[in-house]
Amino acid sequence: LWIPLGTRVLICSAKTGHVQSVLDGRSYGFNGANFMASNGTDVWISNHDGDSVTEINTESLKLVRVLQGQAYDFRYPEGVAVYDNKVWVANVPTDGTGTVTEFPASALGLTGVQRRMRLEA
Repeated sequence: LWIPLGTRVLICSAKTGHVQSVLDGRSYGFNGANFMASNGTDVWISNHDGDSVTEINTESLKLVRVLQGQAYDFRYPEGVAVYDNKVWVANVPTDGTGTVTEFPASALGLTGVQRRMRLEA
């Protein structure tokens, strides 16, 4: 059980609730860590205040990559979903519209956005 908490992420036992590990600090790129999704191999954590998404290997707990910058164009990223080797990140609307950023789940795949969808209220 992974619990994002701003500048750190707690990994807890689903059976007991006890904390097993704490991923802490900027070495993981956490800056307002708030939502996460996993495909079983990796976990993606949105960083609302850092306009980025952190990818971590679930077995080794090692940083895979921090996705950020113009190629991804995250804007206060919130919700994260993973399906069929793709990751979707919901960006908070700043002008009455929001966006969803889609990119490959594989670090070996393309970098940057494959598709960005605009959502209007």
